[in-house]
Amino acid sequence: MTKTVLLTGGFGNLGGRIASSLGNNPDFRFRLGTRSSREVPDWAPNAQVAKFDVTDTTTFGTSFTDVDTVIHLVGLSDIESADNPSLADHITVSGTNNVLEASIANGVRRFIYFSTAHVYGSPLVGQLDESTLASPKHPYATTHLAAEKLVSDAHQQRRIEGISIRCANSFGRPMEYNMGDWKTVVGDLCRQLVFNNTLVLQSNGLQERNFVTRTDVCAAVQHFLKLDSSKLDNGVFNMGSTTSSSVMKMALAVQERGKQLFGAAVDITTPPDSQTDAKVPPLNFSIERLTSTGFTPEDDFATEIDGLLSMLSGVHGSRHE
Repeated sequence: MTKTVLLTGGFGNLGGRIASSLGNNPDFRFRLGTRSSREVPDWAPNAQVAKFDVTDTTTFGTSFTDVDTVIHLVGLSDIESADNPSLADHITVSGTNNVLEASIANGVRRFIYFSTAHVYGSPLVGQLDESTLASPKHPYATTHLAAEKLVSDAHQQRRIEGISIRCANSFGRPMEYNMGDWKTVVGDLCRQLVFNNTLVLQSNGLQERNFVTRTDVCAAVQHFLKLDSSKLDNGVFNMGSTTSSSVMKMALAVQERGKQLFGAAVDITTPPDSQTDAKVPPLNFSIERLTSTGFTPEDDFATEIDGLLSMLSGVHGSRHE
């Protein structure tokens, strides 16, 4: 039986990728929730578009009718959250509560909420698994943790099957250039290489992060859509790659893919006063709870980086024609 999935934020950076991947799965019909006036996109031709604002329940209409699963992505970015914490609370927390309650009222079976690994604190260091005490330091993280609690409470009360995905640093090609977040580490490095022929780091690059491809995130979403209820546990899952990497290692990967695609190596530069031999604490972002359910990420960084570089090269070329 084909099931309907409602994806809020379906025209966003990650949402677009998830929507595109769902469009290739005949087991699901899906709706893209958005507050903007958008037509069905070319990259998700089988989707329906449901126009509503998560902060205004009067706009919901029939958006949640006959929906099996809601994937909720709407929330302010880290920069927007820092600039306006009260708005972050309104959109990320109150908005999530509105969508969650509407889901429950309409008999939605499962609710998948995209949270962030940064609920554990900043910077992310040491051993981090789902039992680690959350200690958010930034409005982006505090509001996501508050929204998580709403989902977890509903899950524990058996009002709905609630899943909170604490996602690490995901990266990958957006469906449209203007949907991309080019200020994240990998996006910025790729954009620098193509647009400026540079790879400039703001630090020595030794700090570790857990980078995960958008391809793996999309595959994990499809895994969660079908995962048996008995494997949900408390509903909180870390989503990342199997191992963490330094920012410098990622810069080297971008440098190598750029050389392979464009034929010339770009030097990596760090601040002149940076300590390249400094000791940095390691990061072990555990995804053991996720892998125990039968999902393992492919960690194909090269293909994901190639997708970013190819898109940027096309945009850069079109600007110089």
